[in-house]
Amino acid sequence: MLEYDVFSYVDEAGWGAIDGDIVGAGVLRGVPTTDTEGNGIHTGVDLSASCYDQWWHRVVILGVTEEDADLYTVGRKFSNVQIAMHPGSGEDGIEGVVLYDNIVITNNGEVKLVIFRDESDFDPDSVRFSHCQGTDKGKLECLVFTDAEMQAFKDAEEAKIREEESREASKAEAEASREASREQASIDASIAASISEEEAANATEAPTESKNEGGLNLGLIIGIAAGVVVIIVVIVVIAVTGKKKGGKESESGKEE
Repeated sequence: MLEYDVFSYVDEAGWGAIDGDIVGAGVLRGVPTTDTEGNGIHTGVDLSASCYDQWWHRVVILGVTEEDADLYTVGRKFSNVQIAMHPGSGEDGIEGVVLYDNIVITNNGEVKLVIFRDESDFDPDSVRFSHCQGTDKGKLECLVFTDAEMQAFKDAEEAKIREEESREASKAEAEASREASREQASIDASIAASISEEEAANATEAPTESKNEGGLNLGLIIGIAAGVVVIIVVIVVIAVTGKKKGGKESESGKEE
């Protein structure tokens, strides 16, 4: 078995696998085998469900005995161990960090070979990047941390995540505030339009009422004037009648 611990800060496929050369069979990722949880061992397999933001102990089965176009491992040499990164091809600007620890070869649970457990197992002069493509697009680094350095690195990465989450929360809050302002502005505009329509309706009704009131007043004046004329006519008639009556009485007196 090839066993190792892995912790990925990348939530996508192509991160978190260890590869290597099987003499006479090509690379380990081409051998028809899996890990003990049934995951494929190709370096492009998505392991994020297991190792994203958490440590995962992976056990890869090396004891392949069935011959499939000579792709078997038993009796062959495993060499040139590779800490691999295999994200989607043709992508630019890819950035990610993966931590590895306790890389060993075991047989029935017994450690047969320690590849890496601490900084004393790491020789920078013997480390190189194999099968790298497009390395001119960015910088590749392989760093070894002590426990204290790894914890400091992890704390820094978590701080970045919290900062990003805080920025996203602030953006969401600002957008919610803008949406509330837009809704309030729409409500205010609707109320203003309703008030304007009511005022316009009132302005249309006011002259009609004034006209009606003016007609009523004019009718009242005409009525009063007509009454006065009638009264005057009656008075004149009474006066004339009285005068005629007086004349008759005068004439009657003369005759007497």
